[in-house]
Amino acid sequence: MYQSLAKSLVATALCMSSFVALAQDAAVPKHLQLARDFVTNTKQENNSYSNRNIYTRMPGDLFASEYVVATDCGGFVEDMFRRAKSGVLEQLKTKKFKTRFSIFDWHPSIEKEEAFTRIMKVTDIKPGDVAAWLYSEKVIHTLPGHILFIDSPPVKLEKPRKPLVDGLGACRT
Repeated sequence: MYQSLAKSLVATALCMSSFVALAQDAAVPKHLQLARDFVTNTKQENNSYSNRNIYTRMPGDLFASEYVVATDCGGFVEDMFRRAKSGVLEQLKTKKFKTRFSIFDWHPSIEKEEAFTRIMKVTDIKPGDVAAWLYSEKVIHTLPGHILFIDSPPVKLEKPRKPLVDGLGACRT
């Protein structure tokens, strides 16, 4: 499994939003709290994957009474940073699409530390940090990569355990 995973990842970048390091120690970063609110309050019927006409809605938005997510991972991360008024989006140097950022903007920005501080040790990962990766085996994957927020600090397992989802332990060669 580990060899397959290593082969499928071109690069993994972990980063910390530069604004988080300045102002917040133990507090939950605003973008992470917003993401948690969406995860907690979005009903299944209001949650859909979309990489066209992407949007999120929450109570307090114009004409919105419920939490709604119709986006992909990059759109969700972008919207949480925008709603938090984090300043991260203004620091990204590229924009692959006219209307939004893509994994092809996020990943290089992390590697170059444009809007982020790159994290090199797992022990330095904190809630609110961002992880992003690109897949190298495009035949296996239908999407080019993934981006997400870290919700909690990593925990070292004393001994390996079986995957929680059947089939994740099988390697593709």
